Amino acid sequence: IKRVKKFYLEGESGKRHSEKVGHLLPIARKLGCSLAQLAIAWCLKNKKVASVIIGASRKEQITENIKAIPIVDKLTPTIMLDIETILENKPDADIDWRE
Repeated sequence: IKRVKKFYLEGESGKRHSEKVGHLLPIARKLGCSLAQLAIAWCLKNKKVASVIIGASRKEQITENIKAIPIVDKLTPTIMLDIETILENKPDADIDWRE
């Protein structure tokens, strides 16, 4: 846990992750959703993601997470490209796991 925390939250790597989140905020605001909902919607929209597992410890979290479903239709190819450009982590696989 300490190494993961250090990698994602501290130092240069943490700074880069924070900057990426900062660049995603305007996209989430434009779509009228939270960052968590944007992340879930991105996973649902991405054909290279085979399944989406959402974690929740309270029913309110499930309710909020489900609100990501209508966001999927708002994720245009341009918005998806914007997100992938910000994150710099577009999956390389050419397999559509849904077929």
